[in-house]
Amino acid sequence: MKKYLIVNADDFGLNKKVNDGIIDAFKKGIVTSASLLVNGEGFSDALEKIKENPYLDIGLHLNVFRGRPVSKPSHLVGKNGNLMENPVLFVFKILFRKGKIANEIYNEFDEQIKKALNSGIKISHLDTEKHLHIFPFVFKIILELAQKHGIKAIRFPFETRWAIKKVSFRQRVKLYFMGFFYRMNKEMLKNSSIKSPDSFFGVSLSGKYSLNSIREFISKISDGVNELSCHPGYKSNADNSYISKHRDTELAVLTNQETKDYLKKNNINLINFNIFYSHDK
Repeated sequence: MKKYLIVNADDFGLNKKVNDGIIDAFKKGIVTSASLLVNGEGFSDALEKIKENPYLDIGLHLNVFRGRPVSKPSHLVGKNGNLMENPVLFVFKILFRKGKIANEIYNEFDEQIKKALNSGIKISHLDTEKHLHIFPFVFKIILELAQKHGIKAIRFPFETRWAIKKVSFRQRVKLYFMGFFYRMNKEMLKNSSIKSPDSFFGVSLSGKYSLNSIREFISKISDGVNELSCHPGYKSNADNSYISKHRDTELAVLTNQETKDYLKKNNINLINFNIFYSHDK
């Protein structure tokens, strides 16, 4: 069996500078796929770039943490009408209003998918901002919506083999937390008709991109379909999030010739989520 790698850039549509970085990572680097934020300020710009780059595979980065909602939720927004930006607050809301939260997430995600489809996007896969679908009740929603809209693939965001050994404390907490829900979600995926890559990487590499770390990751790629999530882009004063501090570094590593050469040396085949729409796997 061959070694396949999907390199998926998250946050496409966040803003123009992120969009520019993702397109450069696709044209000049190893990015093969991108996940679109349909409620990002750069959505219209992303649509133009998708038309200009028809071979860029497009999925959706379903989101209840950034910008304005597409639907009309009451529990997912703050006083300013924007979606919640605080994951900790979201967890507390789950504890006390899980049923109402679940209904609103379903509706919001459904409307985001419809917006993409109505914009002419051919959606190859679904994933979520901040890997929200590690929560089983959200994972169930993702599976249901994928089936409803004829989308055959999703991200299975559980990094069981860390990409690199030296993981930051911030990412280590996320990885252990993800492990808590692994078995339950794996069983749901197994009992559905939806596909996903065999292995996922990205959390442990977040904020740690370098030529050395990417080589360490590449050396761990095994047979089958693997996914690496990444966040390339150019710096923007409008985005002060943790990951945005590292976007230009990720872009530099993803477009470096040494990275491409090392993939070739290790017989890694770059693909995208369209592999799940063919019989060639």
